[in-house]
Amino acid sequence: MRDAAVEIVAGSASGLICTLIGHPLDCVKVRQQADAARGRPTSTAARAARMLREEGVQAFARGVGPPLVNAALMNSLMFVVFAECRRMLPDTAFGAFASGAIAGVATATLSTPFDYLKIQAQVRGSRPLAVLGATRPGVLFRGHAMNMLREGVFTCVYLGSYDAVRSASFGEERPPLPAVAAVSAASGALAWACNYPFDTVKTAQQAVPPGAPRRSAVDAARALWRGGGAAAFFRGLGPSTTRAVLVTCSRLVAYEWVRGALSNVKS
Repeated sequence: MRDAAVEIVAGSASGLICTLIGHPLDCVKVRQQADAARGRPTSTAARAARMLREEGVQAFARGVGPPLVNAALMNSLMFVVFAECRRMLPDTAFGAFASGAIAGVATATLSTPFDYLKIQAQVRGSRPLAVLGATRPGVLFRGHAMNMLREGVFTCVYLGSYDAVRSASFGEERPPLPAVAAVSAASGALAWACNYPFDTVKTAQQAVPPGAPRRSAVDAARALWRGGGAAAFFRGLGPSTTRAVLVTCSRLVAYEWVRGALSNVKS
C-alpha cells in the first residue's frame, strides 16, 4: 500500500510539472490538427502567429485547467498500473512493453473526457467549465476508441522502452537524473511519432462543435486524407515532438526525483 502511495504522489507531481511546461505547444498543435481536418492546413509558425495576433498570449494557456487535473489523476493511474503489471508480467522487454500498453489503455478512460474539454476550449476560445456546462455527458467520450489506441501505443513505447533501457543499464540501482532525462526524451519522442496519426484523428473527432453530427474515426480519417493526404495525419508534428521531448523528459525526471526522495524518507 505504501508503494502505491509513493507511485501516486510521484506520478501526480510529475504530471503537473510536465503539463505546465508543454501546454503552450499543445495549443498550437490542436489548432493545426483542427485546421487540417477542415481542409485549411497551416504551418506551425503561421498558426502560432495568428493565435498571438488574434487572441493574445492567453491563447497559449487556453484550456489548461482540464489537463492539469487530468495530469495528476492520469499519471498516478499510469504509474500505478505500470508498476503492478511489471510485478505480474515477466521481467523482460516484452513484459515492459506489455505493461506500458496496459497502462496506456487504462489511462484513456480518464484522458478522453479531459481531452475533449481541452480541445473544445482551445478551438472555440471558451473556458473549460463553460464547455462542460454546455456538454451532454455522453459527448465527453467522443473519440474514445481512437484515444485508447493513442494512449496504448504511446505508453507502450514510452514507458516500455524507458523501463527496458533502465533495467538493462542500471538494474535495481536508481539511475542518475541526467541519464533519466536522456533516455526519457528519446523514448518520448519516438512514442509520440508512433502515436501521432491516432492523435490527429482523435482531435478531428473531438474538435467537432457539440451541436454538429458525431464524426466517426473513419469519417475523420477520410476528411483528413481529402484535406492533405498522408501529410495531414502528421500536421503539427514538429511542435508536438518538441513538446513531447519537454513533457516526457520532465515527467520522468520529476517522477524519479520525487520517488527517490520519498524512498529516502521511508528508509
